[in-house]
Amino acid sequence: MKFLPKKLINKMVRKNNVLIFSVISLGFSAIVSQIIFMREFLGIFYGNELVFGIILSNWFLITGLGSYIGKTAKKIKNKVRVLIFLQFLISFLPILSLTFIRMLRIFIIPYGASSNLLFMLISSFFVLLPYCFISGFIFTLDCSIFSKFSKSKTSKKEIGRVYLFESIGSIIGGFVFSFILVFFFDSYQISFLLLFINLFLICLLIGGFGFKKMKYFVIFLILLSASSFFVLDFENFTLSLLFPNQTIISHKNSPYGKIVVTESENQLNFFENGLPLFSTENIQENEEIIHYPMLQHLNPRNVLLISGGLAGRIKELSKYNVTIDYVEIDPILIDLGKKYTKNLDYPNLNIYVNDGRIFVKFSEKKYDVIILDLPPPSTAQINRFYSLEFFKEAKRSLYTDGIFSLKLPSSPNYISSEIAQLNSIIYNTLSSVFKNVIVIPSGNTNYFIASDRNLSYDVYFLIKNRGIETVYVNENYLKGELTKERLEYVKSSLLQNKEINRDFSPIAYYYHHVYWGKQFGENFLQIILVLIFAIALLMIFFLKVSKISFAISTTGFAASSLEFLILLGFQIIYGYVYHYLGVIISFFMLGLCVGALYSNKTLKKRKLNDMIKIEFSIFIFSLIFPLILISASSIENVYALSLISFVLFPLLTFLVSFLVGMEFPIASKLELKQRGVEHTAGFLYASDLFGATIGSLLTATLLLPLFGLINTCIIISLLNLFSGLILMKK
Repeated sequence: MKFLPKKLINKMVRKNNVLIFSVISLGFSAIVSQIIFMREFLGIFYGNELVFGIILSNWFLITGLGSYIGKTAKKIKNKVRVLIFLQFLISFLPILSLTFIRMLRIFIIPYGASSNLLFMLISSFFVLLPYCFISGFIFTLDCSIFSKFSKSKTSKKEIGRVYLFESIGSIIGGFVFSFILVFFFDSYQISFLLLFINLFLICLLIGGFGFKKMKYFVIFLILLSASSFFVLDFENFTLSLLFPNQTIISHKNSPYGKIVVTESENQLNFFENGLPLFSTENIQENEEIIHYPMLQHLNPRNVLLISGGLAGRIKELSKYNVTIDYVEIDPILIDLGKKYTKNLDYPNLNIYVNDGRIFVKFSEKKYDVIILDLPPPSTAQINRFYSLEFFKEAKRSLYTDGIFSLKLPSSPNYISSEIAQLNSIIYNTLSSVFKNVIVIPSGNTNYFIASDRNLSYDVYFLIKNRGIETVYVNENYLKGELTKERLEYVKSSLLQNKEINRDFSPIAYYYHHVYWGKQFGENFLQIILVLIFAIALLMIFFLKVSKISFAISTTGFAASSLEFLILLGFQIIYGYVYHYLGVIISFFMLGLCVGALYSNKTLKKRKLNDMIKIEFSIFIFSLIFPLILISASSIENVYALSLISFVLFPLLTFLVSFLVGMEFPIASKLELKQRGVEHTAGFLYASDLFGATIGSLLTATLLLPLFGLINTCIIISLLNLFSGLILMKK
């Protein structure tokens, strides 16, 4: 470290300062690793909020276990030496964990197949286990070491200080990832940067605590990691294994995920986060998606296509001599499509890089046909394109006799109850907006056509009358697909219920997960309930052991649940949330940091009554929150909506996390009256994370889809009201 000024080195290697740097680096590494792991898990599991809920749940659960076991740090004689060893281990774990995640796809999950919920839970648990357990243990160990080397020699503030410094590292990590790392580095390069940072911090710890014999070995590892960053290309090597029998043409990171373009048998395949978006030569799908709705209109002139343009849909639309507005959210996807295909070469094509929902809501242009070419509502984000609110917005953008179309999964011979429920909900929702809705079956897909004008099933007559040339959608093909028996069977499968899919009550999103689970012979609801019951037993355990730990767990539940709902609210109101994910997480950590700092500064006068007030504040916030979201969603001015979205959501995130951050130091002070530093830090941190585990899993998979936004928030509020009342009886 000769390149640094001597005074700076002396200041950095003071025991107290190097410990602070160590905790900050732990928070930085943890948040960046968490985002990397999430993005990678999206590549091997379906990229939806269920994955986020499962990953976060396992993250919280394992970290909580690590912090709880960390209470044994009291018995460790040389705590700093153990800290250095654990910091050394955690330096390499992001690279190893990243490799294990990709190995799941290469060696365990067959190419082209997905996995069931149980496998997602188990595999992600074991992949995350080493990193999360060690980081949780380090938190408690840091609290113990801080209490030993603190200048004040008092332990009441040290748990809160460690919590504060870790939050600072998380804030820095969230912003750095969102605005720098994601744009310039791939996952492996970021992992090597984390390795370099952690090894540098180990050097400071060694210097600060006099372990000079280890210094040269660590310096060697720093140089090795720096050279690996520039020389080794793990990214290309592992990607080539992820896409067997395909040639990788290009791969790029965007704010929306990792895009990979491959070539196989003269066909280009586009993937996002490991999931197939489209292939360029699927003529049958191109014809069905376009001609089924287009033929229903007598004289279409203006068409809006939401996604799918790069797959070849534009070529089919051009047969009608129409003006096409094509909306795609990811500019990098558009650039790659223009570079490697000619599917956007059409003179009357207007390309808009925007969220399709926002475009439709604020466009003043009217269309004859709107074609929604998106996957089924497997995520809460995509569900917003299948909701009552969006269908109404689409109808406002159509002329009086305009046509709207979408597609959903089906089955050629047997329609299961899960498929029937999903299709029925969307059919009912469309029927509540449009006078006429027909369903055209084709293999594993149902095409929904909706309009206020009369619609026809006689596709062959329409295409023959119009003189449109096609390869698949012709007389012979249609006679086999659109038989009278099959049309009647599809009609009869639509359930006569009144369930409607809405933005803030995404019931279709839930039923798609049920349908997905059935593909692998599992009962989605039973698995979720069993897991929730098992973890809920832990909360009961916390209540029996300590009312304070129970209150901390309910606060963790509220924090993770409300954070998920804030992210969901942002994407419903403004658009795709993942490019803003790091910002929301950073504001969440900022709130924790400021709340913990404020609480620490005033800790001497803080009492149990302050903790009760925080529980009641979360109770009130949870009740007001859905009203704020619903009010914001009704704004009709695009500029006002943008301003409110980018101010309101960080503010809401900050407020709830501020309350959470305030509570932890107060709880630590109260618990320290009965227990030691290690036990208090480990037990309270575990309580917080176990509560967050239940919140993230339960809200994403069950509460929101089944009960809707308002009822979910009421459940969150009542839980914190209950914990507040419990504390009043302490």
